[in-house]
Amino acid sequence: MKRGSLHHFVALLPTLTGLLGLAGCVSLADFEAMTPHQRAMVVCQREPALVAYQSDIQRLEGEVRQARQALERGHRKEKRCVRYPVASGSKTTCKTIEDEQGERTECTEKVQYKNKRRCEDVFLPIDASVERQNIQTWQAQIARLQQARTSGFQACYQSVLPLDAKAAFLRY
Repeated sequence: MKRGSLHHFVALLPTLTGLLGLAGCVSLADFEAMTPHQRAMVVCQREPALVAYQSDIQRLEGEVRQARQALERGHRKEKRCVRYPVASGSKTTCKTIEDEQGERTECTEKVQYKNKRRCEDVFLPIDASVERQNIQTWQAQIARLQQARTSGFQACYQSVLPLDAKAAFLRY
């Protein structure tokens, strides 16, 4: 891999992110201290469409992992939860009423409830052929999303690379 290439900087992105503390705030001064390549990397890693691709990829990879585990075990394990009310106290409200009988106070007591949740593991049988087909489908979707993410990143990178620090910061 040629030093200074796009692939080189893509590989360095986690390091750049860690060194610059990009989880927090980045200032214009930080952008001015960066090289054009670093600015492009930082801006493009936060591009909403690219972040959405990454999120979808991670979700599908989780689905693939779960399907593989289900194939190994022969069943899926799910949590089934039920919410039910539990008395947690009461609230008394009083009001004064004045009528032909005179003045009197009426109070009502209302029981208050909190919702509790009870969960149990449920084991569901699987259809191995369906699980294998799902894995193939998800892997194909992952490959398409990775290609779209790569194309989108390259387009973003090429559009940010020529920008000066201020313009790149405004795009950040």
